[in-house]
Amino acid sequence: KNRMQQVHIPNSAGSGSSGKIQWLVSTPGIVRVELQDINDLFNTTLVLEPWPDRIEGISWNNRELKPDEEVRLEFSNQKVSIALLPKFFQGETTGGALQIIDFYR
Repeated sequence: KNRMQQVHIPNSAGSGSSGKIQWLVSTPGIVRVELQDINDLFNTTLVLEPWPDRIEGISWNNRELKPDEEVRLEFSNQKVSIALLPKFFQGETTGGALQIIDFYR
């Protein structure tokens, strides 16, 4: 019954917000998601579209996240879903910025 909330972020330059989640795409290829409180990302999937072949990295306050341990990526239908896993929330308490770097062509 615990439905995941999805936040759609266009992968082209621009900014926007969805509830408490704000994002900035400074250039196609670098998405910066800013949060006041890290728990705003709990049970939330970030959906980026259109999407590239691969993602170079995802970091939280400049700390690289470990795939399948702290963050999970799912590619489908020309978009990718990014979900933060429970282990990520254990060590973090404050707000900050999630940065997603990709090879958008």
